[in-house]
This record gives sequence, structure tokens and C-alpha cells, in this order.
Amino acid sequence: PDMTRSVDEFHLDSDYLDSSGTAVTVAWQIAQEAGLDIPQIFKVRLEGNSEFYGLYTFLEEDDKSWREEFGYENMSYHGTDKVKTNIVADPVNEFQQWKAALVVPRGSARRDYAIDNSDIPNMINYMAFMALIHNCEWHNGKNMIKVHDVLGTNRWKILAHDIDCTMGSAGNIDRQISPFDEPFGGYDVEGRFQFSALYEERDFREAYYRRLRTLSDEYYASDRYLDMIQDLYSRVEADALLDVQKWPRYGRSPQQSLDNIRLQYYKTKKDLLVRY
Repeated sequence: PDMTRSVDEFHLDSDYLDSSGTAVTVAWQIAQEAGLDIPQIFKVRLEGNSEFYGLYTFLEEDDKSWREEFGYENMSYHGTDKVKTNIVADPVNEFQQWKAALVVPRGSARRDYAIDNSDIPNMINYMAFMALIHNCEWHNGKNMIKVHDVLGTNRWKILAHDIDCTMGSAGNIDRQISPFDEPFGGYDVEGRFQFSALYEERDFREAYYRRLRTLSDEYYASDRYLDMIQDLYSRVEADALLDVQKWPRYGRSPQQSLDNIRLQYYKTKKDLLVRY
């Protein structure tokens, strides 16, 4: 597709885990359709000296211009375990303060703090999206962007980031209806404390499952997800074959990666999510 706006910085990602070149791009497309703010992303054929060099995923960097485009320029922006921009003038570590209030045992104080300091529709939508696509690193604190609306609502929200380990592309198959029921050791504290504070409350957990139901009906019950994968693969197949010949990786051909997504990951996830 054509770019919708100019960009200052971008990445060219190789999609090392998925030689079909489809999983990541489709996952980002679903994120956008689900209502999450995302960077521009599409497949590109890269050539050097008029010769094929590789099939890549163009991914816009969430830099200053992107933050201005989506209205985050006056918010604290914590990405990949570091502060990209922090507008807090006092010496309080806002992230640690937020985290400390939510890693405590379940109770009225934690619930009230989560309600007052979380963008709850965003959090629930993000949680359902991650359950749908099963990004195997969803629980890792560095694989998401934490945004704090310091001057406005004072609420935190989450943006998707680094979802290359998704849609079964790493060979892992999630057999849980909800990944939030799985223990992840230290990640329970470091990566998903903001989600656990909501998921452990019955009313918010029910809202999460309602959102997951809607997404499951849209992409799995209708097989629309398969259509999206197949449509993209039909457009990149020739370049995907050239790419894996030039850059052998992960032991799978493009067709084998596609079959892993369709016949293993998708089949398992559809059976879980459509019937729950």
C-alpha cells in the first residue's frame, strides 16, 4: 500500500521467525482494526544494484513525529525498558510508583488505584488482542510501550510493540483460552502487573472475555484471519521464496511456515476461542 504520511525513521525487519512473511504484518493489521494506535507497516522488496536483496517488513519508528501524529507528544513514553520521553518535572519515578501500587495483593486499594490510573478500555482491548494473536513475548515488559498521560487524565495505556513472535511463528502453540491464566514467574511482576490488577477483578475479567469473544468471532469464527494470511502470501510468495534462498533461516520454507500458521496454530486457537 501507499504510505499515508511521511516518516522520519523506520525499520526494515526480516521476519526471521516466519519465512512466509505474513504473520507479523497481519497481526499489526488486526491491531489497527481492533482500535490500537500502530505505526505504518507493509511488506517491501529490497534491491541493491538492481538485484534482489530481501523481503522485509517496513515498520515506522514510533519517534517524535509519530507521537505528535497520534497525540502522545505531551505524555511520558516508556518503551523497551527505557524512557523515551519523560515530561515529569519532579524526581519521582512515575513508572516505579505505578508498578508499586499494582504489584500488591488483590484488594480494594489496588482496585481503586487501577481504576483511577489505568485507561481501562485500552488495557482490556490490548489484552484481548494479545490473547487473539498469541504473541509469545506479550508478558515481557520490554515488548510493549507504556504511556502516561501526565498532564491530562493521569492514566496509563499500553501500545503494541515488537510482536514478531506471534501467530505461531516461533512454533509455539498456546493451548490456553486466556494466556493470563498461565504463570510466568518473574514476568508476573515485571511485565503484566497492570493487566493482572484488572484480570483478577471479576467485572474487568468479564469485560476482557467479551472483547475477546468479539475479536474471535471477527477473525476466527468467520475464517477471516485465514483469508488475510492467504491474501498477503499470494502477493509476497515469489519474493518470500527468493528471500529464504538468499537468507536461509529457522529450518522452514515459506510454505512450511504458512502451513504451521494455518494447520497448527490457527486450528488450535480457533478451536479454543470459538467454542469457549
